[in-house]
Amino acid sequence: VVVAGPNNPLTRHRKLELADLLSEPWILDPINTDFGAMQAEVFRAAGLDPPRLTVAAPSITLRNELLATGRFLTVVVGFSLLLPRENPRLKALAVKRHHPRQPVGVTALKSRSLSPVAQMFIESVREWVKPLANNR
Repeated sequence: VVVAGPNNPLTRHRKLELADLLSEPWILDPINTDFGAMQAEVFRAAGLDPPRLTVAAPSITLRNELLATGRFLTVVVGFSLLLPRENPRLKALAVKRHHPRQPVGVTALKSRSLSPVAQMFIESVREWVKPLANNR
């Protein structure tokens, strides 16, 4: 999802298109990183070139501090807004979603059973992501 700090005027808009935001100042991961490539793919899925970076920031702490100024936008994984964190005031913008789905899986060794802790972790993750299945 596209997020901004609480003072960004775009947080008051009810309907935005990704194309409308290309000229805004963006903080994204460097494109040569896994998450930077995923962020760029969000724009490509909407038929757009990624925006020109204002700041390339692989540090989440730096990104959150800059977002808190209300000037910048970034792309984050949607479930990260549900997690408790130091800066809970980031706001998801009402942008029509054009994002590629990324598969996530758990790999287990053949002929080995999962530990109770691993089973609990998998069950917890399933519960966390269940509400996201409705946001497709």
